[in-house]
Amino acid sequence: MQLQNFLNRRIHLIAGKGGVGRTTVARSLAVTLSQAGRKTLLAELEGDQDWASPLARPFGREGFKNSPEQIAENLYGMNISAEEGQRLFLKSWLKVPGVPDAILSNSGIRSFLDGAPAFREMGWFYQLLVESRKDYGAIVMDLPATGHLIGLAKLPGLLLGISSVGPIPDLFREGQSIIYDKETSGAWIVTLPEVLPATEALELVHELEGLNVPVQGILVNRAPTLPKPKSSLSEAWLQSTIFQELQSEYSAIEFLKQSSHSVFLLPNLTESGPLQRLFQEAVHAS
Repeated sequence: MQLQNFLNRRIHLIAGKGGVGRTTVARSLAVTLSQAGRKTLLAELEGDQDWASPLARPFGREGFKNSPEQIAENLYGMNISAEEGQRLFLKSWLKVPGVPDAILSNSGIRSFLDGAPAFREMGWFYQLLVESRKDYGAIVMDLPATGHLIGLAKLPGLLLGISSVGPIPDLFREGQSIIYDKETSGAWIVTLPEVLPATEALELVHELEGLNVPVQGILVNRAPTLPKPKSSLSEAWLQSTIFQELQSEYSAIEFLKQSSHSVFLLPNLTESGPLQRLFQEAVHAS
């Protein structure tokens, strides 16, 4: 499938291990979509606001707030916070002013809730649901750990298995479209052309498939720019470090192509220019 077909979707979940270029992909995709005229939300999952966020820094901010703020034309940034999502959820459920804040500010209750299964994920999920109800043409989420995506993907089924009737289950049925609807959403898996990252990427793909999460494709950062080496080359070349590295990189790429999903080879994403041009060409072609 062509890249432009994926970019037509509304919700993009960007996942991958640290150091693979995931944040650059998220930022470049959001900028591209906003420049194409789509009102876009660029969201960071539970970023530490006391630490300079790599996602927010290029927009002149140390970090995003827990509510959307405009950071460029057609582009908004925010931090998806578990605690803020929990507060919004309790406010929608209890309907009594001041009670949700009192509950969450009580250290004993807070400790109990933090230990409750999936309560943290529920906060993320509910805040994402609230934002998805707004008039964004696209939502791009940078997920700093693959476990966060798995936790979000498991949450609706887990809670609906406990209770299937009432307003709370109805909320999670609504939220299922954020993660499971292949026509409007999907995950991008960012990786490197190396054996371990490629193996971890395919493991994540298989786990997401088992949870019925649509995978849009695998993005291979730092893909080799030299052609695939041939074994007919000179002995000196065959023994060279460059040849060995190329062989290893192309082997990792072939391994990734065992997946049924599209594999896109990208340049070195130390800066977003080449990637943004790639996304721009895909958007204009769609």
